Amino acid sequence: MTLQDFFPQEAGLVVTDFALTPDLLAIALKTTCPSSQCPDCGQLTYRIHSHYRRVLADLPWQARRVLLRIELRKFRCMNAACPRQIFCERLPHVFASHARTTDRLKALQKQIGLALGGRPGTRLTEKLFVPTSKDTLLRRAKDKVDSLTTPRVLGVDDFAFRRGQNYGTILVDLEKHRVLDLLPDREAKTLACWLKAHPQVEIVSRDRATAYAQGIREACPQSIQVTDRWHLLKNLREAIERWFDGKREKIRELIQKSHCEKPSVIQELTNQVAGGLSDRQKSRMEQ
Repeated sequence: MTLQDFFPQEAGLVVTDFALTPDLLAIALKTTCPSSQCPDCGQLTYRIHSHYRRVLADLPWQARRVLLRIELRKFRCMNAACPRQIFCERLPHVFASHARTTDRLKALQKQIGLALGGRPGTRLTEKLFVPTSKDTLLRRAKDKVDSLTTPRVLGVDDFAFRRGQNYGTILVDLEKHRVLDLLPDREAKTLACWLKAHPQVEIVSRDRATAYAQGIREACPQSIQVTDRWHLLKNLREAIERWFDGKREKIRELIQKSHCEKPSVIQELTNQVAGGLSDRQKSRMEQ
C-alpha cells in the first residue's frame, strides 16, 4: 500500500512528494485529468489558463496532523457565450469549493459538533490531532442534516448555539438514536412547520417548554406528547421539595421530640413521605 491508495481514484490525484515531521505529515499532490467542465455552462475544455495551489487539512495519521498541498489549474471556458471565461478546477470527491478541509475531515468535525458542541468538542479535536475552533464545530453542526425517513418516536429539546444568547432546537429519532434536524430557534411556529412536513410522527418526547407543546398541538394533534426522562425526574424532585416545604413545622416538632428516639422519628417521616402526597401533587408530577 502506498500514499496513493489513500485518495479516491475518481479524483485523478497523484502524489508527487511528502514531508514527515514529528507533528505533521505534508503531502504534495497534483491533478492528472487533462480536461475540466465549466461549472456554469457545462462545456468541457482543455485550455489551461494558469496553475495555483490549495492547502487543505485532512484526517490525522499516526498522531500527526495531515496537510494536503494540491496543485490545481485554472481553465479557459471554450464557450464564447458563457459569462465565466476562466474557472478553477473542481475536485468534488475530495473537497468542496472554497473549503479549507477535505470532505472526510468536515464530516468528522460535524459529528463532534453534534455530539459535544463547541468548547468540549474543541478539546477533543486537539486530542485527535485535528485542532479547530468552537465556532467551526458549531457551524458544522448547523449544516443541513442528510434527509432521513420520518421517525415514529421524535425527541425534541433545545440546545445552545451560543450559551445565554442564541438557542436552537434539536430533533432526534429516539428509536434509531440519530439526529434528524437542527432548527434555528425554539419557537412554536418553527417546530410546527417541521412537523407539518413529517405528519407520520406518533410520539413526541419533549421538555416542559410551552412553545414546544403549542407547536406539537398545532401541527400534529394526533401524536402523543410525553415528558422526557430528565424532566420527569425533575418534576418528581420538585414535588417532593414542595411537600417538605409544607411540612417544615411538623418536621421541627418531630426533631425536638426525638432526642434519643431517632429511629422512631425517621420511621414516622418515612411513612409521611410515602403517604403524604396529594392527588394534585401526583398529577403535577405526571405532566
